[in-house]
Amino acid sequence: MRENPSTSQAQLGIGLIGTGFMGRAHALAFGNANAALDLPARIRLTALADADSVRAEQCASAWGFDHSHADWQHLISDPQVQIVAITTPNHLHFPMAMAAIAAGKAVYC
Repeated sequence: MRENPSTSQAQLGIGLIGTGFMGRAHALAFGNANAALDLPARIRLTALADADSVRAEQCASAWGFDHSHADWQHLISDPQVQIVAITTPNHLHFPMAMAAIAAGKAVYC
C-alpha cells in the first residue's frame, strides 16, 4: 500500500487517553496508519492524556504526539482532536466516551 504525501489531504487529529500497554499499542498502530493504509485523510497524533502529567508529557514526546494533557477532559475539548481513542481500563470508558460523544468527537475504545 502507498502513503499519500499530499500536504493538502485532510487530517484527522487523534486524541489518546491512557498511556499503559493498550495506549502504547494504539499509539503505534495510529502512528503507522498513514504508511500502511490508503486512507482518505491523514492521521495526526495530536494529543495524549494521562492523569500523571509527567508520564503524559514523556509518552507524548516518545510516541510522536504534538502535545499532552494531564486531564482527559482537556483532551476532549481540544479543537484539534476529532477522534478520541480511550485505552484506559474498561470500567473507566463510559464517562470519557459520553463526554467525547457530547463534544461531537468520534470515539474508539
